[in-house]
Amino acid sequence: MKTYEELLSDIEEDMELMGTSHIVYSAEENGVITDYDYLPSDLCMTSTTLKELQEKLHEQMLYDKASAYTAGSIKLYRDNCSFIWNPEDGKRACNYS
Repeated sequence: MKTYEELLSDIEEDMELMGTSHIVYSAEENGVITDYDYLPSDLCMTSTTLKELQEKLHEQMLYDKASAYTAGSIKLYRDNCSFIWNPEDGKRACNYS
């Protein structure tokens, strides 16, 4: 399985060669894009454009990074201010909204 960075790099190269609206077929496992191809196959069945695939991969990558960050953190409240405390480094980020 390719990493997000590898998939995004491949997509960018393909977009330069074929354009952003070129149709490709993506493979997904548990809602996560794992690969794509130019022709449909048993694994790659969902049709999309290269641009849409790139945007979806960016969203997945951001979601995974945010989930990984908050999984190791604890959300606390103090003086009507919520903040995230990360027990690994002891740092906190306050949200004054």
